[in-house]
Amino acid sequence: MTDASSKTVQVIDSALSRHPLPITVGEGCANAILWPGNGACYRTVNIIDLGGGGRTVDLSHAHECVYYIASGSGCVRDLVTNETQELVEGSMIHIGPRDAYRLEGGEIGMKAVGGCVPVDPDLYNLKPGGGAA
Repeated sequence: MTDASSKTVQVIDSALSRHPLPITVGEGCANAILWPGNGACYRTVNIIDLGGGGRTVDLSHAHECVYYIASGSGCVRDLVTNETQELVEGSMIHIGPRDAYRLEGGEIGMKAVGGCVPVDPDLYNLKPGGGAA
């Protein structure tokens, strides 16, 4: 973007502009907070709130993705090797381009905050169950 609005600071009320993401299975939900629908063009921020035993659908993105574990615990599963890495409150994880992964909530659940850099437009066009719309 080259217009003036792309160079301004914006305060985004996530209660009004969040976008539900159909990427959770079991107990939990996910919402886009900063996404193309409210002006994001360089990065996104999503909140993935998994209940005990909840998980995301299998995910993969063309570019990098980073998450911060804001509360709870669980793991990230590498879908190629099936290996898991435990996650606790305060953990940061980096997902490389095209890496296939899944976030899984532990017994008490887990809240992850993060997203892709640059924006992954496909993530915001998913239908329920995680498939393309």
